[in-house]
Amino acid sequence: MSDFNFNLSPDDTMRREDFFVERLKLLMVMCRAFIKGYPVEGYRREAVLKNAEHVFFETADWGGQYLNVREKALYINGVKPDSYFYQRVKLLALMAKSFAQGNPAGYFRVKAVEDTINEIESTLKLDNNEDVLEMHFFNVA
Repeated sequence: MSDFNFNLSPDDTMRREDFFVERLKLLMVMCRAFIKGYPVEGYRREAVLKNAEHVFFETADWGGQYLNVREKALYINGVKPDSYFYQRVKLLALMAKSFAQGNPAGYFRVKAVEDTINEIESTLKLDNNEDVLEMHFFNVA
């Protein structure tokens, strides 16, 4: 049994959408770190790949065969996402997977990652906080 006791009341239970948003935010931070030139090796590489896989899975259109966030969520962060939003999120997951696998990323690919992150942040009304990228732990791979 786990020692963690979150003491969540019925009103504070985390929904699948909450986990999705947190994974998406983490993926965006990972992508911004990549854009800034931080290394993507070892554990960080595996974390990017695994996180991208989860985010992609939750936004893929499974034709009703599997009820993921895309099929189930009415609102995420108070916003009703549309098809365009889910396409952007899937694109970000694919681009993150690509750079984590070591594929070349020139100016236009990096710009596409940045633009995609900005679109997602705008849709979900998230603050663009790049100060987190100045933390020294991003240098560890």
